[in-house]
Amino acid sequence: MPTHATPHLQHILSAGDGYQQPVLCLVANLSNSSSSSPNDPLLTWREFRTLLHEMGHAVHSMVSRTRYQHVWGTRCSQDIVEVPSHLWEHFATHPASLALLARHKNTRNPLPDHLLRQLTQSTSVTPALELQ
Repeated sequence: MPTHATPHLQHILSAGDGYQQPVLCLVANLSNSSSSSPNDPLLTWREFRTLLHEMGHAVHSMVSRTRYQHVWGTRCSQDIVEVPSHLWEHFATHPASLALLARHKNTRNPLPDHLLRQLTQSTSVTPALELQ
C-alpha cells in the first residue's frame, strides 16, 4: 500500500528570508496491472482511494508553514493530520472527479454512468466503518 515520506523537512532558512521546501516521496506497492484482459483496471478501487489518501498527506506536508519542524506537516494533532487525506479521498469518490480520473486504459473513454453510480453508492453503505 502507498505511503508518503519526507526525507527533507520544510523549515525557515537560517537567514530568515524564506522557507526550504520539503522533499517528499510517495512510495506504492500496487497490484500487477499486466493482466491479459484489456478491461482489467490499472488500479483497484481501494488502491486508487489509498493513493489519493496518501497524496493528501503529501499535499499537507507541502503547504505547511511553521517555525518548528516538530509540528510541521503531518506532525500535528491526530484529529487534524487526517483531514487533508480524507478530503482527497472524498474528492476521489465525487462523480465529477471520477468522470475525469476514471478512464479506460486503452480507449480513454470515461467510466460508464452505471459503474460510476455503483462506485459512488458503495462508499456510502457503511460510512461509520470509515471513521478512525
